[in-house]
Amino acid sequence: MVKEISMDLIKGTGTEKSKTLEYEGFEIEVKEYLPIEKKRIMVELIVKNAFIYEDERKLSKLDGAIKEVMFDFFIVKYYTNLVPMEDPFEMYDVLKVTGLIDLIKRSIPELEIKGLEDFLEDRIAQEYRLAELESSIGYRLQDTVASLNRTLSESIKAMAEFDTTKLQTLLSFIDEGKKEALNRELSHLEGEEK
Repeated sequence: MVKEISMDLIKGTGTEKSKTLEYEGFEIEVKEYLPIEKKRIMVELIVKNAFIYEDERKLSKLDGAIKEVMFDFFIVKYYTNLVPMEDPFEMYDVLKVTGLIDLIKRSIPELEIKGLEDFLEDRIAQEYRLAELESSIGYRLQDTVASLNRTLSESIKAMAEFDTTKLQTLLSFIDEGKKEALNRELSHLEGEEK
């Protein structure tokens, strides 16, 4: 029988691995793995910043440049010991011009980067599906409200044009019809009693 091994013993063997890069006399520590919860946060922040919305919820478009800038910004923030610059765009330019972002990404295992990119693309697709669903429901709701408004307008117009004397005449016929029906019913019942 194989001996059981606690996951706590295994936990420390792979999740904290990192490499050290030498760059221009500086030592940059680069993690080889980022815990899933931090990846989730990273992806949410990229999506939040890369999508442009027309209003509070109506999705307009994905800005690919912002997506790339934010991806590299968060790679540096979460995978390295570098302190990010305040302006992600300025930091992106520095990272690209110096080639540092390429060195950092090459230090992270390819499967880690690919998994992060896949996670991000799935989240972007989810955002598009959600926006499509919301707009579809919104358009249907708008059509329903417009139809109700037309019906209500037609009803109000018909009521405004309605001749009340015609209603009184109609009601008098109904009253006469009820009287006749009641008399027939009474006559019929009287006939059965005899």
